[in-house]
Amino acid sequence: MAAQNAALLCRWGGGEFVSDGPNVQYSGGNMEPLPLGPDMTFNDLMNKVHSIIGLNRPNDYTMDTRDRTPGPTDPSVLTLQDTHRSVDIWSQSVDPAGILTCRHYTVAFLGDWVIDPRILPFVEYAGFMGIHRMTFREVDPALVTALVERWRQETHSFHLPVGEATVTLRDVAILTRLPIHGSPVSGSALADPPGYVAQVLGVQPGPDDIRGGGLRTGWIRDTFRVLPDGAVEATIARHARAYLFCSSRLVDHDWEHIRGYSWGSACLAMLYRHLCRASCRGSREISGPLFLLQYWSWEHIHVGRPGRPAIHRQGQQDQDQQYERYIPPPRPSADEAYACRWAVPKLTYAHAARGLPYYRDALDRLTEDQMTWDPYEADLVAVMPPHLLDHQAQWRSRVPLICFEVVEGHLPDRVMRQFGLRQTVPQQCDTSARLHRIDRRGKSDRNWRTEHAQYIDLWHRRLEFVVTGDPIHGVMDPYDPYMEWYMRITRRFINPSYTPPSAHYHPSFDVIRGYALDMTVMVDALSDVLPGIPEPPRAQVERVRDMGMATLQRYGHAYLVHPRDDHGGHSSHSQFEAGQSSCGGDPASFTGAEEYDIRSFVPLRHPDDPSSSQLTPPVRPNPFTTVRQYSCRQRPRVDIQDREPLHQIDESE
Repeated sequence: MAAQNAALLCRWGGGEFVSDGPNVQYSGGNMEPLPLGPDMTFNDLMNKVHSIIGLNRPNDYTMDTRDRTPGPTDPSVLTLQDTHRSVDIWSQSVDPAGILTCRHYTVAFLGDWVIDPRILPFVEYAGFMGIHRMTFREVDPALVTALVERWRQETHSFHLPVGEATVTLRDVAILTRLPIHGSPVSGSALADPPGYVAQVLGVQPGPDDIRGGGLRTGWIRDTFRVLPDGAVEATIARHARAYLFCSSRLVDHDWEHIRGYSWGSACLAMLYRHLCRASCRGSREISGPLFLLQYWSWEHIHVGRPGRPAIHRQGQQDQDQQYERYIPPPRPSADEAYACRWAVPKLTYAHAARGLPYYRDALDRLTEDQMTWDPYEADLVAVMPPHLLDHQAQWRSRVPLICFEVVEGHLPDRVMRQFGLRQTVPQQCDTSARLHRIDRRGKSDRNWRTEHAQYIDLWHRRLEFVVTGDPIHGVMDPYDPYMEWYMRITRRFINPSYTPPSAHYHPSFDVIRGYALDMTVMVDALSDVLPGIPEPPRAQVERVRDMGMATLQRYGHAYLVHPRDDHGGHSSHSQFEAGQSSCGGDPASFTGAEEYDIRSFVPLRHPDDPSSSQLTPPVRPNPFTTVRQYSCRQRPRVDIQDREPLHQIDESE
């Protein structure tokens, strides 16, 4: 237990804790040294402690090594665990620092496409103005990889230590303002792709520009990048369609048809499909609307999100504070999609460590105060366009999401806290491995509207499948039936115990979990001896026990404590209740710990400071990766009035 001979000073009986500001002392009572040797076990120590205080030891307290498995202990939900990429990471059969290649085609193909202001009214009319303004920031491959490692095809959600979370239709509508209400994006392949493209865009592509049933995006960009001066309205409309093709991969000559599709559900379906593929063992890349995934993560999870640079006044002494302070990006304006607040210049990562080892470990030990279930400000949501707000109920529909051959289940009942509702054990789901195996290879003549008719019918009846629940107040109790069920069925850890990449950084599985188990044993021991301790020492021991319980709850490990039969798992005189510590404060707050000079290996910060949830030490320079300097292209904006039907265009010109 000790590296060398040492002594523990044990003081007991008739004393009391005396607090003098930040200092705490134990006054009075008996004092007896307790020698510690290198061969002393934990059980030996507990025996000696009990002998000193004059009580019989009721049980043997041993470390529960069974709790050190990553999970799931109940395989009834994560039935595809053997094919998930987390297996190779845990067994260290792959490079633990290997990052997925992110094929974010929007940046590659549209990053240098300066859009002419004359086509923006068409872009706005089709519902793509939010996408136009936000897609030109590169994604963080390390963060995307860490999220993919926690994505589960069986539930279409990220399995985090605090529960399941996922990108929902509500997130898509608020972040991007893509329309949710509308027809599913589906249909059949074109019999004459070059001829149809020539009819819609006015230019016929060459044989090399048609790939199967698709159109090469590079040809679109090169052909329609520059809108000629004095272009007639028909030419402007064709350039607008070409630009929308690069965002939606759909060519249509009818603007009402384009506006009538549910682009938000199609976007989410493609994100789900690419996450499912990338989460499989052996996957090396990921594509799809990764900008949506990254913006969703920055809004909900306080790990890896950029902020504005800290402003330091002249003469400020502690320059290291600039690596801890988090300043969020500005609020978006009323006419912008919510995610546009991240598409601003001069965002910095100086306040946070980065890199896959850090992200993976930070997600392994994610706590409630690092998760914002509903991050969207109500006043900004309330000013969204009516065509989105009038169909809010659809955001909670438990329905299939469709985009041609892709069919993916939308399961909001698994993430009710993201809607401000109480989470209960969700109903069983089947995301269908058969549907995940369907792709367009060798199916150029397939009519997907006919192929997926049953799922399209469910989408049209989506208002029949809206999930409901009771409002949630505060943080979910770690003993809630949902959390007890979730801890059995989830993959709790991704990060194995491997050599730390630097002196200041250690993986959480052995270190953090070891601390939690040690404190759990102490809390259980104190709970068992409390009935035999007379007053007044009993109240003081009870107070220390409750502080330990509050610490376990704050860092998401309260479920390790053995349940008690008296008053919710604690002694009959315990002042600790769910959501309140014995020192009269919120256990998620550091205030009580600071009053008693309880030191943590995590930097103590004020809970109102968002940087406290990043748990990031001030490291300079970053040992994992360099900070990328992003620049956001300033694009011309035009003031567009409320949507009005575009007048008919004579495209025969």
